[in-house]
Amino acid sequence: MKILCSMTLVVKKLLPLFSLLFLFACDKKAKLEHIVGKTMGTTYSVKYVPVKDSLKRAEFSAIINTKLREINSMMSTYKRDSEITLFNKSPAGTPFNISKEFYFVLSHALEVSKKTEGFFDPTIGPLVNLWGFGPAGIKEVPSQEMIDKTLKKVGHEKIVLNEKDSSLTKTHPDVYLDLSASAKGHGVDAIAKILSENRITNFMVEIGGEVKTKGRNHKRPWRIAIETPDPTTNKPYEAVVELNDQAVATSGSYRNFYTKEGKTFSHTINPKTGRPITHNLVSVTVIDPDSCMKADTFATALMAIGGDKSFEMAKNWGLNALFIFQETQNGKKVFTRKQTSPNLKLK
Repeated sequence: MKILCSMTLVVKKLLPLFSLLFLFACDKKAKLEHIVGKTMGTTYSVKYVPVKDSLKRAEFSAIINTKLREINSMMSTYKRDSEITLFNKSPAGTPFNISKEFYFVLSHALEVSKKTEGFFDPTIGPLVNLWGFGPAGIKEVPSQEMIDKTLKKVGHEKIVLNEKDSSLTKTHPDVYLDLSASAKGHGVDAIAKILSENRITNFMVEIGGEVKTKGRNHKRPWRIAIETPDPTTNKPYEAVVELNDQAVATSGSYRNFYTKEGKTFSHTINPKTGRPITHNLVSVTVIDPDSCMKADTFATALMAIGGDKSFEMAKNWGLNALFIFQETQNGKKVFTRKQTSPNLKLK
C-alpha cells in the first residue's frame, strides 16, 4: 500500500496496481453495489450493501466524486490553484487562512512529526521535488551540495499553525508543504463518513490501496490481502487480514522508485539525511480501529524511520502493525515478517 511523496495528490504511491489486493467472499443472495473511479493520481473503489430507501448508486457516486474533488482542490501539489499550492507560493511571515479540513489533516501530520522526532515531516516537499518525485517528475540524483541546501528548507518548526483563526504562517520563504502521506487516508475516512451518514452500515472504501471498512461483507469479515514485496515469489500476496470496522494502510519502498547507474532510489525520503531510505525495512502495514488517515500517516512515518527502531516505536505507541524486512543470505534476498501484536491475525 503506499506511501513518501506525491501523486496527483501523492507521489507516495503512484502505482498502476493497488498496494492491497481485495478478496471478496461470494454470496449471490446479497446485493453489493460497486462504485469505482480515479482520484489523487490513482483509483478508488467503494463497495457497500444498500439499505431500504438509501440513495441510488448514481447519487452516491456523484456525492463521492464531489467530495474527492474538494479534497484534491485543497491538498494536491499538482493543482496550481489548490489550497496547498497557494500556501506554498505565499510569502513568509504572512498568515495564510486555511480551511477547517486542511487544518485537520495538517494538525495531525504535525503531531506525528513531533512524535517521530521529525522522521515524518509534512514540509518534506522540497526534498520530494529535488529527487524527482514531485510535480516536475525529473528523476535525477542531486549533488550533496544541493541536498544540504534543500535540507535548510525542511522542518515542521518552519510553519506555525494558529488554532484561533485557522491560519498558517511560514517562518522560512521556501517552505513547501506536501500532505501526500495523509491525504489519501483522509479521503478514505471522508467517503466512509458519507456512507455512514446515509445509513450504510456495511461497506469497504479504498483509495490507492488505503482501506476502511464497516460491518460485514455478505455476513463475513472484509478480507484484505497485503501485497508481497518479493518480486520473485509466485504468491499473489504476503498475507490476508480480516477487518471489522477498521482501517488499514501500507507503505513500501519497493513500489515507487527509479534506478540510476545501478542504484535504486526509493520515493520514501529520510528528512534527516535528505536522501531516499536505504535500510532493510521494505514494507509497513498499519491497522487502526478508526482512522485510515492515522494508519496512512504512521505507515509512512515508520517506513522513513526503518530498522528495529521503527518496530520498537510502533510497539511503544500501541500500533497494530506488520513489518516486512529484507535480508541477503547466500546471495539471495530473504524476506521476514514481524508484527507488533498477536491481535493482528494473518492468514
